[in-house]
Amino acid sequence: MAYIVPYDISQLALAGSRAPELETLMLLKTGLPETYTVFHSVHWSRSYKGGTSFGELDFVVINQTGDVLIIEQKNGRLAETDQGLVKAYSDSEKNVGDQLRRSHEKVREKFKWQHGQDRPLNLDCLIYCPDHNLINLNAVGIDADRIVDAKSGDQLSAKIQALLGDRKSSDQKWSDLVEGFFRQ
Repeated sequence: MAYIVPYDISQLALAGSRAPELETLMLLKTGLPETYTVFHSVHWSRSYKGGTSFGELDFVVINQTGDVLIIEQKNGRLAETDQGLVKAYSDSEKNVGDQLRRSHEKVREKFKWQHGQDRPLNLDCLIYCPDHNLINLNAVGIDADRIVDAKSGDQLSAKIQALLGDRKSSDQKWSDLVEGFFRQ
């Protein structure tokens, strides 16, 4: 069983976390080995001279070597448009690929800013759409092996393990540094 942060999932439900993400969290907890740590709802910020960018990562999965996989989960109906895979909300629309790329870039930049450029963060990403059957791969704008949709949802844990691997860490200080970065 993977280690979950925050550990007490029942408290997340009481705090108003969305049920589909809690279901995914339970799936990851039971479907991944104990050598993985899974963070849920990681908020990030990146300040610049002109202001601060904010965002949230649905899930961050880290293996023992400090390799990181960001998972963006989109529930419900999605539109495959000429502009990309789009999620409509009551007050706006968001391009899923753009949202994931922005988070990926900003988290990588923040890690580099905080910890130097000697060793970059090994960061990968995945889009998980448990309610959507992807028809047009081009609409997403990322490789097919970085997408898990409704047809392949039962393969989420296996896909994560294939992307991250299960290598043993030869540098525990590095692994601790990476995990500490996401613990904030």
